[in-house]
Amino acid sequence: MANTRDIRSRIKSIREIQHITRAMKMVAAAKLRKAQNRQALSMPAVEVLSSLLDELLYGAREEINPLMRKREGGPPGYIVITSDKGLCGGFNTGIIKRAMSLVGGGGLLVSIGKKGNSFFARCGLEFARKYEDVSMGEPKRIVNDIAGFIIAKFLSGEVGFWDVVFNRYDSVYEQGVVAERIVPVDIDRQSKERPPMYLIEPSYLSLLDAVIKQVLRQKIQTCLMKSDVAEQLARMNAMESASDNAADLIDELTLNYNRARQAAITGEIVEIVGGAEALASAY
Repeated sequence: MANTRDIRSRIKSIREIQHITRAMKMVAAAKLRKAQNRQALSMPAVEVLSSLLDELLYGAREEINPLMRKREGGPPGYIVITSDKGLCGGFNTGIIKRAMSLVGGGGLLVSIGKKGNSFFARCGLEFARKYEDVSMGEPKRIVNDIAGFIIAKFLSGEVGFWDVVFNRYDSVYEQGVVAERIVPVDIDRQSKERPPMYLIEPSYLSLLDAVIKQVLRQKIQTCLMKSDVAEQLARMNAMESASDNAADLIDELTLNYNRARQAAITGEIVEIVGGAEALASAY
């Protein structure tokens, strides 16, 4: 059994780590609230764009815009969103496993996040595009860059479709790794009554094209925000689990410390009693 000094040193070290994990949990909780607020604030824009596009497409054929045309065959394209930092449990593991099962068959890869970038680079995969520190950089510029790239590749026929692989969190019951198709753009038409007639300038097709591209940019932005929410939640849960494990380990070491201390005291008592008996027998 280890001596009491070593056990005390281990307890002190683990308690310091526990303080760090608790602080990181609080930071992750604060970032989670901010991420959820950003996602909630973006919902009105999503609803307005969806409603506008729904009205513009009333009675129109799906092939009216090239970004809505479904294609048979063609190489796939994948946008994989991972985190830039670790200490978030199995957040990145699930995404990378799903991405490897898809990208392994070939296709273009757009990777977002340091963890995914480093893993795919070690696997020898080629990047069509890669991004890091999206949340700390200029998200709008990066979203526009990604949207422009995937639109160009789709319209040129180099890619048959684009899927976004990310860890989604909508609620306790709707979370996990998903592969969401964003190109070709699929519109869930809601309008059953004829919308008002508008005078559109410069033309209906140019407005429709602009709205569809904005919807696509908004979809990419929404995926990034959902991934951020899921990442902060995973990190908060991981730090909570680490803090609980540290508490359990401290309890176990404290019990071992008390046992070692009691054994040392018992040994000293035995020595004193033995010495007293030896003195008594000498006289």
